[in-house]
Amino acid sequence: YSVVSQLASMPQSPSISLFTVVMNRLHHLRITLPENLRNNTLPNTEFVILDYGSCDGLGDYVMQNFVAELQSGKLRYFREQAPYSDRCRSRNMAATLCSGDVLCNVDADNFTGSDFDRYLQHQFVGVSNVFVSALGSPACSTDALGRIAMRKRHFIRCGGYNEAFSGYGYEDYDLNERLQRIGLTKIIIEHENYLQAISHGPAERISNEWHYNNLQTLY
Repeated sequence: YSVVSQLASMPQSPSISLFTVVMNRLHHLRITLPENLRNNTLPNTEFVILDYGSCDGLGDYVMQNFVAELQSGKLRYFREQAPYSDRCRSRNMAATLCSGDVLCNVDADNFTGSDFDRYLQHQFVGVSNVFVSALGSPACSTDALGRIAMRKRHFIRCGGYNEAFSGYGYEDYDLNERLQRIGLTKIIIEHENYLQAISHGPAERISNEWHYNNLQTLY
């Protein structure tokens, strides 16, 4: 009985959902997704891909190349038809599709690094008032600033990403701030291996946004 009581009182390891919103970034996902799947092997880790209106063959690529992962539930694929990128709305949608206790945004051009899910699990096991973020890390490049992990209940409590934002980047700072305002402590990712990304120019970051595709209309 004492052994059973001790096991029952031990903190449970949280399940991890690594979610990625993709719009016409198949050229990045071909490189990052296979490696990220190999590098995160905990049985209660899932990858959630939200195809946000891609027209570059993303769905066919996932369905044809990750049959075993899809069948096992390690990888889950969803598609939303959308004409333009909407970072906040699409990330909120992806978060609702996750089944894990802990949610983590991983952009399509990001490498998680080896055993990133174990690193996250270690940060959250037995701790209820923290979130993990790349913002503020000296090891982080611009391409990985969107990496953020929190318990799903905290994501819901703070309202998720603020869909009033449009444009690039502000939503990450805003979410970090609101998580701290509800009493959470930020843990900064300091390991360079967890913050690697495919480098690319600023034009590609906004190439699927309405503003970028309607400059003539605006003028």
